[in-house]
Amino acid sequence: MNIRNKLSIGLVAALAILAGVTSVRADYSAIVLNDNPIHFWVLGESSTNQPAADIGTPGGNPGTYTDLNNVNGLLLGQPTTPALIGDTCASFDGLNGVFVDVGLFYPGASVTVEAWVKVGVGAVGNIRSIIARWDGCFELDVDGNNYGRFIVRNDTNGIATVSSLIPLIPGQWHHVVGVFENGVVSVYRDSVLGGTNALGGSLQNVGPSPDRVLIGNTRTGSTGNVWIGDIAKVAVYNYGLTPQQVLTHYTGGVPGVAPVLTQQPALTIRWPSLPGNYSLQAADSLSNPNWTSTAATPVLTPDATAFEQVIPTASAGQFYRTVSTNAIQP
Repeated sequence: MNIRNKLSIGLVAALAILAGVTSVRADYSAIVLNDNPIHFWVLGESSTNQPAADIGTPGGNPGTYTDLNNVNGLLLGQPTTPALIGDTCASFDGLNGVFVDVGLFYPGASVTVEAWVKVGVGAVGNIRSIIARWDGCFELDVDGNNYGRFIVRNDTNGIATVSSLIPLIPGQWHHVVGVFENGVVSVYRDSVLGGTNALGGSLQNVGPSPDRVLIGNTRTGSTGNVWIGDIAKVAVYNYGLTPQQVLTHYTGGVPGVAPVLTQQPALTIRWPSLPGNYSLQAADSLSNPNWTSTAATPVLTPDATAFEQVIPTASAGQFYRTVSTNAIQP
């Protein structure tokens, strides 16, 4: 059997290309609503005279922005960037009598409570409530050392408290989630699971009356446990979010990092038609070439008129050749 070799050798200059990645982000509120919270307060109103809209399902518990001191202790329209996408938030000054009253409701036997919060710089020493129910059946808060906590009281009056593995950093936004499902209490800080506790039972629903729920405080709103800092995107569910759902919510709220654009040398080789039994080889010298095959795979062009082969790490001064061997029968 005779073999006929066809060789084409040429110096090909490397071409510089600019590569970038475009990131498309979903709206954070849409991500939350997709998991069907029974109550969801964005806290994005512009005036405390407006109700804090409850856009959950069924919702129906608009909040009342309350500042019993009348000293602008609760400010709206505060920025959430760079930690959150879109909307503004509520800022609390830490004085008694400042809170958002979201009314009376019982989540059910299981519950998840989540919020984005920014602890005020210098806020130490006291427990600060993010959202809590009067009768103590649940409270999401931050302790005196800035650890995120979730406290649950069950139907036999048992209490369990779990804390995040590391504290929240004052002046930075964090995602805090408390879950009570199948008798187990757990808490997340920025999607990382913290403490867990097998409390058992179901969520308490006793009272006293009014068993209202407050954002930024607890019980009467004058307990000394008022929030200091910012709160946004507070959601309550009547079931336990899974770890994957918590992670999805966290990554949905953290802004995407803009891609770093870099220049990479690249080589595009085009054949009018694909030669049979071919290979593409490269060498860095013609005087004493050591030809080696490349791993790039040819791809048909969109118009289906030619094959292209792209070498993303091609460098200047390198030689390339295509080798096609066609067997010819005697």
